[in-house]
Amino acid sequence: VEAALASVRKMTAELSSVYRNAIGFDPKPTVLEGLLLGAYETSIDENYQSDLGKFLAENQFIADRIRAHVSEQNPIFTQPSVLLVYYAVRRSVRRAVDAWPLTASEMEPLLNDLGESMN
Repeated sequence: VEAALASVRKMTAELSSVYRNAIGFDPKPTVLEGLLLGAYETSIDENYQSDLGKFLAENQFIADRIRAHVSEQNPIFTQPSVLLVYYAVRRSVRRAVDAWPLTASEMEPLLNDLGESMN
């Protein structure tokens, strides 16, 4: 259990750094962070930080969309792992939707940001 928690904590810390740099403020990890990480951590490789940085640089609008969702007080978008979800959606919408651990309506805003939909 301790090894698994150490891995999750390390990943959350790494993603928090990327989030801070891209979004411009501190993420607020909650229990949602664990759910999202659990669902999407298998879809990344060990170079994920570099890949994620490139992805965010090429899609700068994502930072604006995350800030907008945070201002609407949507807690999903304060989780550092939301960056992994955006990345997963861009790579494969179907796989990302299948992995989503929450309701379809909770994923819809994220999908819409990338021009996708649950339908």
